Amino acid sequence: GRVIAKHIEHTPGSRAIHTWVKFEILDLIKGQYDQPSIELSFLGGTAGDLSVTVSDMQIPAMGEHGIYFVEDISRPLVNPLYGWDQGHFLVQFDKDLRRQTVSTLGGQPVFGLDLGSLEKSRQELSKGIARGVLTEPQASRAGPLDPGDFKALLRGVVQ
Repeated sequence: GRVIAKHIEHTPGSRAIHTWVKFEILDLIKGQYDQPSIELSFLGGTAGDLSVTVSDMQIPAMGEHGIYFVEDISRPLVNPLYGWDQGHFLVQFDKDLRRQTVSTLGGQPVFGLDLGSLEKSRQELSKGIARGVLTEPQASRAGPLDPGDFKALLRGVVQ
């Protein structure tokens, strides 16, 4: 998806501020959603003199292109992305490789997925980068994954 709009919502009389981020849906990997865009609420933002900051929250930036794992659209969450940073991948043009690549939110290139580690430990919590995401160069790959290869690997996991 791609971030196409953002707006801040502050309910008068409360201290809660939400940043609503509208994503253009470029491709759907799993699930069903029949609209061309989706709006997700992230807790935090600035409205007038009032600011709410959530530690470690990185709200997607305007114009950002990425692959987003949405946890649940049926109920409000502090961060609607699965595992916060773990469900937030960036798609950027790599000038040296002259193609788009996928990276973690922290900027680490994604070289592959270890499907075995995903199957072995679905119940254990992952810390840092999502379990199974390989951020070290792999002998079998010439470089970081492009979005098409990343999505193909994901589809193999979620089917």
